This record gives sequence, structure tokens and C-alpha cells, in this order.
Amino acid sequence: MTVSPRKPINRWRLLASCVLSFVNGNQDSALGALIPFIESYYHIGYATVALLFLTTAVGFIAAAFTCDVILASIGRARILMLATATMTIGYIIWVVAPGRTPYGFLVVAPLFTGAGVSWNLAQINVFVSSLDKPTLYNGYLHGCYGIGGVVGPLVATSLASHGVPWQYFYFLPLGVTIFNFFFAGYIFLPTESEKQVLLEDAQERQLRAQTQSDTASQASDTPLTRILETLKNKPTILTSLFILSYQGAEVSLGGWIVSFLISSRDGNPANVGYVASGFWGGVTVGRFLLSGLCSMIGERRAVVTLLAGSVVMEILVWLVPNVIGSAVSVALVGFLLGPIYPCTMGVITRLLSRKLQVSSLSFIAAFGSSGGALWPFSIGLISQFKGPFVVHSVAIASFVLMEVLWVLLPKVPKRIV
Repeated sequence: MTVSPRKPINRWRLLASCVLSFVNGNQDSALGALIPFIESYYHIGYATVALLFLTTAVGFIAAAFTCDVILASIGRARILMLATATMTIGYIIWVVAPGRTPYGFLVVAPLFTGAGVSWNLAQINVFVSSLDKPTLYNGYLHGCYGIGGVVGPLVATSLASHGVPWQYFYFLPLGVTIFNFFFAGYIFLPTESEKQVLLEDAQERQLRAQTQSDTASQASDTPLTRILETLKNKPTILTSLFILSYQGAEVSLGGWIVSFLISSRDGNPANVGYVASGFWGGVTVGRFLLSGLCSMIGERRAVVTLLAGSVVMEILVWLVPNVIGSAVSVALVGFLLGPIYPCTMGVITRLLSRKLQVSSLSFIAAFGSSGGALWPFSIGLISQFKGPFVVHSVAIASFVLMEVLWVLLPKVPKRIV
């Protein structure tokens, strides 16, 4: 079942989803630009600072397996309020911990922000993917993630390179997240007509449960059984691995390109942080400009072409021996990668039954964000001994793996109801 974004309430919900997505991108991208300043502040190396990526993954995955249960208990509006409240705790730790506590306490902050993103990402993905043009509107949604990705390194680098304590950057996502607590929490409250539909659904389930045969079926439809069914669902598994590789490559490039340019291209830390914004700028433009086009020509064909182009451009990032050439090439990588996530969401939601959408998208998002944490964490460990140039070989290998997984994904049938 699809819904129209032209209804006023859905326009506001799409806007709220985009604001939530902006903060997600803002926090993911800023860390890469702040890594040199965090290392200097705490006198730590690549491997230790990479723990921040790891704890993000832990928080995200832990929350993902609770998403379906919490949604069933408190509804979409309240789970979004829970998500933003949890992220607020994390940002407060980011702001107040440096200078007052050891580095080990700072590592706790991503547990909260990761969990909050896990809860909000599943809800906004399900909502936007239920609209009548899922690939196009997912392009808008994840394009706003890209805008956050552009703003994060720009603001973080500008503040830190001008003597402002680097942790003050987190006042930006903190403020927007507090706004989201009220805005998204209010706008996603069910309307009277939606309450009536929910009431009718509940009455229908109760009526079916009165018969013995349907009672057995009803008993099997629990959050636990949906999770088990999700773990056996082939499209969910393949898409999870695909998004794992996608976000692993994306966040690794955004997170470690600055360190690569400093160590291998003699870049100035006060300037090369803006290259990360160029990468996320490419992601943003690609999502806004190419998502609709990909929907028109077919998502399957478009993703194969975009990944092939990404491999070529990533090789250029690795081999071009100067900062400007690498900066241009990595922005083009971002441009080609941009529409891949919206295309994937548009495809997978048509492969899933409505019953599995929340649990499956939560699982996919958890895998994706764990890739966006484990890949950079692994690169940090290897970089401690080999240098951050390894980010390029990891990215290229990820793109090749994604091509294989995409080809294996089943073709989209008529929408399952």
C-alpha cells in the first residue's frame, strides 16, 4: 500500500524525516574531519580513535533488534521521541566530556547516538518508502543526509582550525535534535482517520483470533517470530550485506580521506578537512539529481552502472598524486554513490511484505550502520601500521562485492500486500 505525499500531513512528515536524516549525516561526516584534532587533544593514534566508530556500531545493532517491539508498544511518534532523546544524551557527553573525563568516557557517547539513529532511521525509511514514488522521495530523504554530511566537516573544520574547542561542534546536532524531539514527535502522531484504521485493524485481529485456526496463526505473529522470519528472508540478507558494504565504503571515505591527504599528500589539516565536505557534497548532489533518473531507467541497471563508475573514480583518488586532483575525484565518487542508497530502499521495500518491513529495514539499517562503523574501525587499526591509504583498497573491494550482491538480488515482482 502506498500513500500520497500530497496530503498536508505527509508533506510535514516528509520534512520531519528529512530533518532527522540531516542530523544523521551531520554526525557521521563530522567525525572524519575531527579525527586529527581528537588525536592531538588526547595524544592517541588511529587505532584508539577508531573505537568511536566501533561503539557507534554496538549502539546501532543493539537498538535495531528492539525496534519492532518498541514500535508495537509505543507507536511511531513516541519511538522517534525516544530516538531523539537518546541522541541528545550522546551529544551532551560529546560536549562536556573532553577536558573533564578520560578518553574512555567519550567512547560511550556514540553508544547513545548510534542507538538513536538506529530507531529513527528504520521509521523514516519505512514511511518514505511507503510513498507513491519511493526512489524519488528516498532521494530527497537521503539527500538531506548528504546535506548534513556537507555541513558537518565544514563547521567542524572551521571551528577547530580557528581555535574553538573541537567538541563545541556538537552543539549543532544537539540543538537540531532537541528541535526534532518536539517536531517529529508531534507531526508523526496518528491523525483521527489513522486512529480509526488502527482501531479497525485491532478489531479485525481480535475477531480472527476467536476462531481456533486463526488463533494459532495469530499466536505465531509476534515480534520474535517476525525477527526470525526476517533473518531467513533472502532479500533482507542480501540487501543487508549490500548496505553493509555501501555504508562501510561511504563512511570510510568520508572519515579517512582527510587523514590520507595529510599523511600521503602533505595536506594542511586546517584546509583538507573541507575535502570531506566535497565528498559529501557529491553524495548530496547525486541523490537529488540522479535518484529520479535512476527510477525512470530502472534501479537495477542504474546501480550496476554507478558502481562501475565508482570503482574507476576511486582508483583515480588513489593514484592522482596531489590534493586537488584527489579532492575532485573523491567528490565524483560521492556523486556516483549518492543515488545508490535511495535506489536500494526503493527496491527492497517492493520485495518485502508489509508485515516484515519494519523489522527488515531495521535489520538492514543496523547492518549498514555497523558497516559504517566497522569498516572505518578496521581501517584505523590497519592504518596504525600501514597508513590510511588502505581506505582506497577497502573501498574498491566493497564496490566489487556490492556488484555481486546486487546481481544476486531477486527481481522486483508486483508489490506484495
